[in-house]
Amino acid sequence: MMEYRMRGLHYSIPTVIVISILNAREAQGALIENLTVGNAKALALGHAVTADPPGIDSVHFNPAGLAKLSGEQRQIKLIVGSFDIRVDFGEHDPIVDQYFSDAYAADAVPAGTFDDPVVNTTSRTSGAAFVLPGEGLVKLPAIVAPLGGASYQAPGSKVTFATNVYSPTAAGYYRDKDDPGRFLGEEVSFSRITYFSPSVGVQVTDTLSVGASLGFSYQGVGVGMTLRVPNVGLVFAEGLAKAVCEQDVPAINFCGGHVGPYTEVSGLELEAEEVLSTTFNLGVLWEPTAWLALGFTYQSGATDTLKGSYKVSYDSNWSGMWQQLRQDNAGAVLTDLTAALGFPLPYGETVEKGDVEVELPTPAHYAVGISVQLTPAIKVNVDYKMSDWQVWEDLEITFDQDVDFLQLARIVQPSAAEMRVLRMPMQFENVWNWGVGIEYQYSDNLALRLGYEPRPSSIPEDKHTVLLPVGDGELYATGLSYQFDANETLDLSLAYFSATRSTAAGKSDTSNSLNQYLFIYNPYMGTDYDSDVTAIIFALSYQSKF
Repeated sequence: MMEYRMRGLHYSIPTVIVISILNAREAQGALIENLTVGNAKALALGHAVTADPPGIDSVHFNPAGLAKLSGEQRQIKLIVGSFDIRVDFGEHDPIVDQYFSDAYAADAVPAGTFDDPVVNTTSRTSGAAFVLPGEGLVKLPAIVAPLGGASYQAPGSKVTFATNVYSPTAAGYYRDKDDPGRFLGEEVSFSRITYFSPSVGVQVTDTLSVGASLGFSYQGVGVGMTLRVPNVGLVFAEGLAKAVCEQDVPAINFCGGHVGPYTEVSGLELEAEEVLSTTFNLGVLWEPTAWLALGFTYQSGATDTLKGSYKVSYDSNWSGMWQQLRQDNAGAVLTDLTAALGFPLPYGETVEKGDVEVELPTPAHYAVGISVQLTPAIKVNVDYKMSDWQVWEDLEITFDQDVDFLQLARIVQPSAAEMRVLRMPMQFENVWNWGVGIEYQYSDNLALRLGYEPRPSSIPEDKHTVLLPVGDGELYATGLSYQFDANETLDLSLAYFSATRSTAAGKSDTSNSLNQYLFIYNPYMGTDYDSDVTAIIFALSYQSKF
C-alpha cells in the first residue's frame, strides 16, 4: 500500500475513491482507448485498422486478421509515452465567497480563513503511475512497456492460432504534494493487462475470414489523495463544535483547532485488484475484391469485483470533536437519538482501515471499418466505432465494516450511501467516433503512414473532473513500415494527442458545483478552471517468422 499521512474529514473519502476509479476507467474511452496496445501500424493509421488488421495484434483489433498469418510468427513491441495534464484555476464565483462569509460570520473569523490557495494557480502532473501485479502502485517519469505475442498456422491449413500480451488500458499519473490538483488526485492509476489471449482466425473462403479471441486480464486500481470539503458540511460541524466546546467562535473550532472551508482535512490510500478478468473478441473480414476490404469487430464487456484494502487517517481535531461530542452530556443525548433513528453519528476514529470491494464494469466496444486501395501505391482506411459507456450509470463500493464517513454521508445524502455501501451516479454517454489512415507504398520495402482520429469524450460536461479533465480531443499520427525481407517487418509510429476543455464555476458536480450539499465530491466549489491534456506516444513493432 502507498504510504501517506493524511488528515480526515470522514464523508468525503468514498467519493474520492469512486471518482478516482471512475476517471481512470473513463480514460479508456476519452484518452487512451487503444493507445496503450502498442501497435505501431494501428497508431500510425489513427486506429483505422478494423478492415486492415495489424498482424498478431489482430487478436485485439480484429481476430479475423489472424488468418492472414502463415507459418510460425512472433511479435515484439515497445511503447513509450509521455502524458501531461495541466489545469489552470481561475477565480471563485462571488456566490461562494458570500456564502462562506455569511455561514462563518466573516467579520470574526481568524485571518486567512477564506483564503483559497487554489485560486489563480496551475496544476500539472509530474509523471506516470501504474498499478502492477505484485508491485502495487509505482511511479515512473513516462510509460515504457515491452509487449509481444506469437502465432502459428500449419502448412496448408486455413486456421491460425495465436496469443498476445497487451494492455487495452493503462492510465495513471502523480502530482507533487503541494500541487493544487492534489485534492482530486496525488497518485492515481488504473491498469488492465491482458496476459494470455488464446485466439483463432479461420479463412472460411477466399474472400471471407472470421476470428475470435479470449482475453485473460489483470486489473488494478491505486489511489492516493489529499482532501478538503468547502461546503455546508463544515457549517454543520461548526454547530456541533460550538455546542460541545461551549465556544462562541464563528470559525469552526474543534476544541482548540480552527478548520476553515479550504483546510486540508482528509486523505486516502487504496489499492484493489482482480487477477482474472475475462472478455472475448469476435471479428469478421470480407475482401470481395483486391482493392476493397470490410471489417467488423465486437469486444465484449465485463463486470468484475476488484478486492483490496483501504486506509483513512483523520485529523486529530476532527476526530477529537466527535469523541468530545459523545462524552458531553448533551452530545450523548444527540448521538443516542440519531442512533435510535437509524442514523448514527461518527465515533471519531483516528484511523480506519480494512477490506474493500469495487464493482467495475468494462464497456463493450464495436467497430466497423473499410480499407480501399485507391491506387497501386495509396491505401485509405476508415473506421467508425463506439464504446458502451452507458453501463456507467453508477459505481458501487462496498466496505467490510461500518465506517464513520458513511454514517455522516447517510444523513446528508441518504440516497447515495448505506452503512457499508456507497453508490455514485455516473451517467456516462455513448459517443461514436471515427478515424482515418492513409498508407503510401513508397517502394517495395518502405510504406509511409498518416493517421487522424477525433476522440470525443464520453464524459458529460456536468461530470467533468479535475482528476482526469479530458474533453473532446484529437490524435495526429505518422509512421512507417520497413520490410527487410519476406520474413521480417519493422513498424514505427509517433503520435500526438491533445484535448482541452473550459469548465465554468458551477458547471461540474464532481469538481466545482455551487451545490452546497455535494459532499461526494466537490473540492473546487465555484472555481473556474481550464484543462489541457496532451500525450506524445512512440511505438515500435517488430514481427518475424521463425
